Amino acid sequence: MPNKLSDIITNNKKISVAAYSLRISGWFKEEIFARLIKNAGILLSGNVISALLRLAALAIITRALSPADFGLLVLIETYAAIFDLLFNFQSWQALIKYGADALKAGDDEGFKKLIKFGTILDVGSALLATLFAVSLAHGISQLFGWAFELKNMIMIYSFVILFNLSGTPTAILRLFDKFKLFTIQNVLTSVIKLFFVAVAYFYDAGLEGFILIWLITGIFQNLFLFASGWWIIRSKGYKNIINSSIKNINKKFNGIWHFVWASNINATLIKFTRHFDKFIILYILNTEAVAFYKLVQSINSIIARLIDPLYVSVYPELAKLVSDNNIKELNRLLKRTSFIIFLVALFLYVGAIVGIDVFVKIIFGDAYEGVGKIALCYIFGTLISVIFYYAQPLVLAFGQAPTALKINIFNIFVYISMLYTLTYTFGLIGAAISFSVFMILSVFFRLFYIQKKYNVFFYSNSSS
Repeated sequence: MPNKLSDIITNNKKISVAAYSLRISGWFKEEIFARLIKNAGILLSGNVISALLRLAALAIITRALSPADFGLLVLIETYAAIFDLLFNFQSWQALIKYGADALKAGDDEGFKKLIKFGTILDVGSALLATLFAVSLAHGISQLFGWAFELKNMIMIYSFVILFNLSGTPTAILRLFDKFKLFTIQNVLTSVIKLFFVAVAYFYDAGLEGFILIWLITGIFQNLFLFASGWWIIRSKGYKNIINSSIKNINKKFNGIWHFVWASNINATLIKFTRHFDKFIILYILNTEAVAFYKLVQSINSIIARLIDPLYVSVYPELAKLVSDNNIKELNRLLKRTSFIIFLVALFLYVGAIVGIDVFVKIIFGDAYEGVGKIALCYIFGTLISVIFYYAQPLVLAFGQAPTALKINIFNIFVYISMLYTLTYTFGLIGAAISFSVFMILSVFFRLFYIQKKYNVFFYSNSSS
């Protein structure tokens, strides 16, 4: 009898696993899910190759530069990134939201207005950001006691901002499912950077040489995306965009200015914290600590890049489903994708726990011993956020950018307070813990709001 009972239980388990596997395989036959996974897969292939190439370049840099010089390179790159974020509008978010509606309605003229509107925002904000970055370089250098030569390097590198006109092209490529071009861009940029990094290492180019490499590859990356977006637009038959009038665009696309401002501030706040934290670490600790923290973020970005394609691919799909008011399909899509990501995230984190110390020693060398433990604390928050990857794009797809902004302001206030206190008390481990708490809070409050207002993504007994 016991043997029969155990056989029955075993057989039932096998049947359940087989049935569930069959059910999951059926998801890939549905149009929206299949398209999402296809687009994410295209981006993933590029991200994996790009991540390996970036890792190789980083391994060379950590051996070519001392931790102090590597920390300075990171700070110069961060300086330009902060000004870019502060002034550069995230036009792609508004263009995807309103562009999806215009394309659905067959409103070609309206779509052309949006493209012109986004391009003007991109060009104007790039000019403004570059002007401020170059003008304030002297004052910032004096504040941190940096040498005159370093100030000149900051000013030169800041011109990379001038070429960041990628907001509108990003929206175009996403709306027309041209994700292969993102993959080509990432891989090409990484190949060029790795080549020049190897040359700089061979000729002992020093900090100045690596800054020049960062400038050249940054300009190439932005120009490639800009050219790709406009090539797609012309191939789709949208011409004479320059002649389209954007007068009264807020009436044509109700609330677009409000959405642009709210989503821009929202995205700026999120990314700003991931750059400004290095200057807090510099203030509390030193440039070597900044180098360590950059490596932690680089390891984190490798893992994030494995799952980030789903975030990139999903926003246009969410915007379309929200536009159609298809909440049932929206729920199904989110449940399925988050389940798959959970399995991947669990596998990645267990692998990180087992092998991260060996990984750090092989790739970055003995000078960066201890980076692995810090990275484990940092990665945890990222994996939680990627499991619930849809939290931010879903709030935006429902047009609730102001709500997302309020949530971010509160979370960032908590994060900055924790970052300063925990870094001062526990060093870089404290900084990593602060980041993970910030990511978890960001996910929780967004999902709580969407659950309460729209009843989206809510586990139920219904078939999915």
